This record gives sequence, structure tokens and C-alpha cells, in this order.
Amino acid sequence: MTTFQKYAETAERIIGKRTPAKVAYDNEVLRWRHITGGDTRAAILKANQRYPEEALEPDDSDFEEIEAHYSYLATHAEIVRNLKIKLAHQKR
Repeated sequence: MTTFQKYAETAERIIGKRTPAKVAYDNEVLRWRHITGGDTRAAILKANQRYPEEALEPDDSDFEEIEAHYSYLATHAEIVRNLKIKLAHQKR
């Protein structure tokens, strides 16, 4: 089992299974977090406009957990990107 496969299994346990629509919504939140300098509330509002069927409406009691989720997804995306680059270099 490769490092990438091990990481993917661990990440799937943490993130959970997501529908393609949820993945698209999450990616939109992450895109807007990047654009807004990490403002998750603003990013959710923007993603809600594009994907109303997946819209989140977090209240203050939920927000810390949601913020942690999107921070993890952002870190996860960077790890996956780096692992793919590493695998590509190993195949050369």
C-alpha cells in the first residue's frame, strides 16, 4: 500500500463519504475561503448562492465545528496535491 493510499483511507474516515454535489459545494467553499482570505462565513454565503440545494446555514453554536471541517479540507487538498506531485516524480 502506498503512502497516498494510506492517507486516502485515513482522510475518508475523517471526512466521510460525500456525494458529488457535496464535494462541489465544499470545493466552492474552499475556493471562496481562498478568495476572501480565509473568511469561512463569507465563503459559505457565496457557495450557498451557487449550490442552494447543499446550502449550510450555520449558527454560532455550529460554526466552530464547520470552521474546523473546512480548515481540514483545505489542508487535505494541499496534502493530496503534494502527494500527487511526489508520485509523479517517483514515476519518472
